[in-house]
Amino acid sequence: MPDNETVTRPAAGRVRTGFSNVFVALYHIANGVVTYSDCIKLGRARNINVSATVAEGNDYYADDDVAEVGNNRFVKGTADVTIDGAWTEVRRLVYGLLRTKSITVGQETVSLTPYGTDQKLPYMGIGWVEDYQSAGEEFHVAKMLRKVRFKQSDSEEANTREEQISWQDETMKMDVMRDGSDENDFKYESEELDSKSLAIAVVEQLLGKTA
Repeated sequence: MPDNETVTRPAAGRVRTGFSNVFVALYHIANGVVTYSDCIKLGRARNINVSATVAEGNDYYADDDVAEVGNNRFVKGTADVTIDGAWTEVRRLVYGLLRTKSITVGQETVSLTPYGTDQKLPYMGIGWVEDYQSAGEEFHVAKMLRKVRFKQSDSEEANTREEQISWQDETMKMDVMRDGSDENDFKYESEELDSKSLAIAVVEQLLGKTA
C-alpha cells in the first residue's frame, strides 16, 4: 500500500488472535548492509514472548512540572519462542553445531551431533506471522527481529509416555539486539495484510529466502 493512501479501518482497534510460521536465518553484515541466508522454518509455532530493556527517560522540568520527556528507546532484549520441537538440521543451524560424526549400528549408519568447544552460536534473524481481528475481519502482520542469538539450553527434560500422551513443547531462548545497519533497527513490522500467504512470503523475503 502506498504511504500516502488513505486507509479505512473496520473498527478503532485490532485484537491479536494467532501466532504462526516462525522462520530463522543466518545474519550477515558487510559495509553496513545486513543480509540473511539459509532461511528455514524453526518449527510449528506455539508462543513467543519478547522482553525489551529501554533507556530510562531523562525528563526536563520547567515551571515546576515536566516540560519535556526523554525518548525511551530500545537498548537490548530477550525473547522466548515455544515450538513443537526443532528438527536436527534446525538445531545445528541455530546453535552453531558445525561438526557431525557417525556410527554404524548393524547395517545402519547413524549421524550424531557433537556439542563441543568448537560450537559457535551465530547471529540470526527471526520472523513470524501474527493474526488480528477487527469488527469480524481478519488481518495478518509479518514481524521480524533483525538480530538475535539463541542461547544454548541450560536444562533438558523429558517425560515417559503414559496412557494419555503428554505433549512436550520446546522453548528456545535468545538475546535480541539492534542490527549493524546505519539505522540500527531491531524490529520490522508490516502493515495489516488481508492474505496470510502474503504475510508468510514477507517474512521469508525479509530473511533472504528466494523463490
